[in-house]
Amino acid sequence: YLFPSFVEYDAGSVITCSPAKKNVGKPHKFVVSCVKRLIGLSFQQYTKLEEKDIFGCDVAEGEDGYPEFIVSETGQRASCVDVAAELFRTIKESADHYCGRRFTKAYVTVPANFKDNQISAIRTAVVKAGLSVEKFITEPTAAAMSWCFEHSKEIKPNEKMLVYDFGGGTFDLSFLQCYSAARFRVLDVDGNPSLGGQQIMHFLQRTFQRTFGRPLLDPSESDFTRRSAQLRSLSEQVKIILSVASSYDVDFLDITGEEEEELSVSRAMLATLVRPILFKTVACIQRVLE
Repeated sequence: YLFPSFVEYDAGSVITCSPAKKNVGKPHKFVVSCVKRLIGLSFQQYTKLEEKDIFGCDVAEGEDGYPEFIVSETGQRASCVDVAAELFRTIKESADHYCGRRFTKAYVTVPANFKDNQISAIRTAVVKAGLSVEKFITEPTAAAMSWCFEHSKEIKPNEKMLVYDFGGGTFDLSFLQCYSAARFRVLDVDGNPSLGGQQIMHFLQRTFQRTFGRPLLDPSESDFTRRSAQLRSLSEQVKIILSVASSYDVDFLDITGEEEEELSVSRAMLATLVRPILFKTVACIQRVLE
């Protein structure tokens, strides 16, 4: 990714994207991740989420009833809008520098299932970053547009397209009708906002417990949030490596401090973990096509 969605708060300064991602889970580092999963939701909605340990930092309720991230050892807080604005600001500054001009307007993509309050929060973050929103485009429509611009000669009149967007714990499926490279109509959407995402994490925890006779993570420990973030980062590394290698020896040193604790994970194991999840996406495709 050009701009991975990580924002680090460090002694009054803010670091974003890849440099921030490198510090996920490290002691005395405060790196927020997955803010898109939380922006626009109330604190009460946050409490109902199945996965509350994905955001990198502890979450508390703000005076306005919305969640805020704890981003310093003294209790400094940052709202979801503030975090998202830092990401948009980084993207804008990079575009300004790369293109040699100053951008003031943006077309912004959002998930197809985003509610009005989530889109409104995104708009506020974009404005805080120094941009105005010309138009919001759903992510599947943007994906179809991107493909059509490069394959315009292949598009037939009223072509129908199925956009399959799966990864990072979310699955979105959109059925579109294409009238031209820039004109689309969304016929139907489906998906699951909490599908997959932590399968490798859970597998590593189960295997570690079975192999070494103790839990890899203990929710009662004070550094549980930090260690969860480390395990999530490690799980992503395992997934990436197994996409090109047949096996990988997972080292838990950064999480446990014990050098001898390693586990061998194979690509076949990963395929076994993923297969039931993929079947769920196939069922979703069948519903939309019907």
